[in-house]
Amino acid sequence: MIRHIYSFHTPKAESDQRRYQIAAYTWKCQRSETMPVHDSELGRLYMEGGRPLPYVRDIIDKGSEGMRFDDIIVFTNSDTCMSTNCVKKIRSRMKKVDACYSYRRDFAEFLDVIPDGDIKNGKDGFGSDLHAFKYSWWRKNRLSFPPMVFARIGWDAVMRHLIDESGKWPETKVENIIYHQSHEAFWEKPENKFKLPGNGLNIFLVNEFLKKRGIAPEKFRI
Repeated sequence: MIRHIYSFHTPKAESDQRRYQIAAYTWKCQRSETMPVHDSELGRLYMEGGRPLPYVRDIIDKGSEGMRFDDIIVFTNSDTCMSTNCVKKIRSRMKKVDACYSYRRDFAEFLDVIPDGDIKNGKDGFGSDLHAFKYSWWRKNRLSFPPMVFARIGWDAVMRHLIDESGKWPETKVENIIYHQSHEAFWEKPENKFKLPGNGLNIFLVNEFLKKRGIAPEKFRI
């Protein structure tokens, strides 16, 4: 079984709603079970002022309940669009590795699905918006992943590093299977990036993660 897990969120802006709707449409053709995780299902939330934010580990833990050893978790953002063969390619890659990830391709505003053959033409995205792993891999590595806040800086870079530590890079990287409409995220805005408490927490945890591995923070891309 392959289960696609994502943090459920209902955006207010019409443009954001459209992005989410197109992404959800691309998920329908995948041979996977879709599992939204609501904040209300989680036992704790990080409070950033009056705004509750889930922890990455908690979303995956909740969404993967009841899964078996060789089942596959696919974790994405709510606005991540998938190629028609996305899950098929992940299933194939999992014959070689226990975990993998994909960087997104960014496009300007689009109102319909991007054909698979055109995804490679998108701009290189900064973040890896899809992470996939066998349930057994997650259970083995989940406590090595720091208690980082979702929808804030850096957590995906740590997840990539954990996946690459499995020793199978570059097979841990799957290309051109996800895409995304370019937009400025709230946490990325210059006036927010180094002021949001959630970003501050995640940066601290990234540095602690790197310190344990003898990696200089300035050499680590977040």
